[in-house]
Formats: sequence, structure tokens, C-alpha cells
Amino acid sequence: MSEHLEYLHFDVLQPGPDPDAGMLGSFIIGIPAMTFREFQNNYPGFEPEPAILRSISPEERRKIDLHLWATMKPDTIFIVRASGPYPGDIPEEPTFGGEAGKKFWIFSKSGKEVVLKYS
Repeated sequence: MSEHLEYLHFDVLQPGPDPDAGMLGSFIIGIPAMTFREFQNNYPGFEPEPAILRSISPEERRKIDLHLWATMKPDTIFIVRASGPYPGDIPEEPTFGGEAGKKFWIFSKSGKEVVLKYS
């Protein structure tokens, strides 16, 4: 990984008819560190998780949907994992590259990396 990225790992859950949400899978988003710092400097009280989720474009969401074999709906739940990810545990090649230097790694609900990759 050549450029320095800031990483967040989100679990993606879809509420069902019962009170428990069904796990669809997860994704790691890598955002260029400079972009991350600009958010922090320009927006006092910056909370990274909601800002990063809002920064995911419709096309990036479409690609996440395709890889998870799901459709994100307005009630889809995103939970950031507090413990990671650790850069050494992230596969070298992302599942796909996003806009503005973002990179995405998609994982099935069993935790395995999705192997279909494109740019």
C-alpha cells in the first residue's frame, strides 16, 4: 500500500421482521489521510463515521451492493468496528477503487474477502 490511508471497518446489517438485524457482510474503507485531516480541520466536532458514510457515492454503494449480493436500503445499519482494522491485516489489493482516492475491501458475512475485483 503506497499512499497513507485512514481505515474504518463497517459491518452492514439489514433489519428483518424480527428484532435482530441480519448481517449482510462488511467493508473496509480506506480514505487518503490528507482528506481525513481536512475533514478534522474544517469541521470542529468532526465525527468520522457519519461523515465517511455520507462520502460514499451512489456508484460506490452500487459496487458494495453487488459484492455483498444485497441492496442497501434507507434502514440499512452500519456499525463501525471499534477494534480495527490493522493495516497489516488488510489485503494488499482492494476489491475496488472509489472516488477521490478511496479504496474498498469487501467481506462476505462469513468474513472472507470477496474475490471478484475490478477497478
